[in-house]
Order: sequence, then structure tokens, then C-alpha cells
Amino acid sequence: MPCLIKKLGEVYLIGVDHSVQWNDKLSLTKDFKHYLAQKIKELKIGLIAEEFSQEAIEINGVKKTTTQEVTNSFNIQHKLCDPDSKKRKELGILLREEVQKKLKIRGPVFFNSEQDKRINKELKKYHFIREQFWVD
Repeated sequence: MPCLIKKLGEVYLIGVDHSVQWNDKLSLTKDFKHYLAQKIKELKIGLIAEEFSQEAIEINGVKKTTTQEVTNSFNIQHKLCDPDSKKRKELGILLREEVQKKLKIRGPVFFNSEQDKRINKELKKYHFIREQFWVD
């Protein structure tokens, strides 16, 4: 089947601990800002989309995300692309705490424990829905 494909640009994915996205008190946040600024210059980035929402900004009590601060300093476009709680509910996407409750796992869950693995396996079921929301 013939189809037209047009390359519009390249996409780069940078993964960070989510606390780096909003917590200026972490030394990693300063490192991330520097790294992001380098990549913006090096790769000639014109837009940054961030896995965060306005609701998350308000919940964490910050005015701007780390990425918003950096993009503002370069005067490039920034987009918050994660669904807020209302949209997640519409889409049927559960949060970690909701999955833990759904699986009837009580108390603290330790990293890489059997309980943690069960929760992560269940969370993966929602990744495609969330990622589709990001690009829509």
C-alpha cells in the first residue's frame, strides 16, 4: 500500500526522577537544568513536552516546573502533556496508589518486592492510553 511519509523532525526522550521536575532543593535538579540547557543548544530543540500537568504543579506547590524554567530562558515552546485527575478518570488510567488498592495490597511496598512487581505489571496496562493522550 503506497503512503506518503514526511519527516517533521526528531524526537528525543529524557527520563528523570519525577521529583527533579519540580523540586529545586535537589542537587540533581541543578544538574538536570544544566543538562537540558546543553541539549537544547546542541540539538536545536524547538519544543519540549513534559510528563506533568497543571494540576501536578499545583499539588506540588510550585510556580513552574524545572523544564518550564529552562524553556523560558531559551524562549522555546513548552507543553504539559500529562492528563489531570479528571482526564485520567475519563480515560480509565489508574495511579499507583489506586492500583495498590485495586490489588488489595496494604501497607508500605518496598522497591522491587513481589508487591512492587505486581503493581508495576498492572500499571503497564495504562501506559499506552497515557502515551496516546500525550500525542493527541
